[in-house]
Amino acid sequence: GCFDVIERLVPQVVRALEDQGDNIGSVKLRDMVTLGMQIGHSKVFLRRQVYEALESLRNKWLSKSAIIIQKHTRRFLAQLDYFDAFMATIIIQSFGRQIIATRSVNWYREDTAAIKIQRTYRKFIAETNFIAAKLIAQFCQAYRKGRIARQTVKMMRVEKQAVLIQ
Repeated sequence: GCFDVIERLVPQVVRALEDQGDNIGSVKLRDMVTLGMQIGHSKVFLRRQVYEALESLRNKWLSKSAIIIQKHTRRFLAQLDYFDAFMATIIIQSFGRQIIATRSVNWYREDTAAIKIQRTYRKFIAETNFIAAKLIAQFCQAYRKGRIARQTVKMMRVEKQAVLIQ
């Protein structure tokens, strides 16, 4: 209990007093009176010099504890900032990829539409040329057949007249 705490504190108090300039040497638990410490039934009595040494130790410990708390707080805040920056980066990258994908899809749709328009136009031109060629062929065939038929009829008339004349 209390003695264990004091046994742990005595070497630290000795070091603190030596740091302040008091040369006490090695002090055992029995020599606490020379240090300025006395244990009562419910209290520990300290001289001013020992009290200040203990306060110095307490302040060092509080300072170290505050530094550790500050370190962990700064780390936590840095992690939050990093997470925010990380998420912002992901959102920006996602938006960039979305724009690239949208442009790619639009380009594909425009390309597909252009191909359909070109195919339809070429089909129209081919059909128009085919119909024109067909009409020309039909006209030429009709003209040729008509000419042959006229020549045949003319020859038949000439033969008929020749037969009649004979």
